Amino acid sequence: MKYSDTDMKDANWDMIPQHLKRGIHNYIIYGYPVGGFLTAVFRNDLRGAVMRADRESLAGLDNILKFFHWYAPLGCIGSIEIHMEWIKIKGMRGKGITDCPDAI
Repeated sequence: MKYSDTDMKDANWDMIPQHLKRGIHNYIIYGYPVGGFLTAVFRNDLRGAVMRADRESLAGLDNILKFFHWYAPLGCIGSIEIHMEWIKIKGMRGKGITDCPDAI
């Protein structure tokens, strides 16, 4: 596993529940806002995430957190301020990082 700010080519997207993959991808790459469950995850709000999760999201929460720990760029999750800034700068593309997957 690696901690990378510029490369998600080796990310294991199989860790993410299918219905969340596009939202997570678009948030990381383009800084697109997402729904309540993922917003809570990105803001490090465990209580909020659990309260907003559907059954599949709740069952996959541990792998979602591991995915972000192992593969996501630094600075895209952790607090309300970090989350809002990531959206403001438009994700990896907004940071000028072009070596990232356009689709999953």
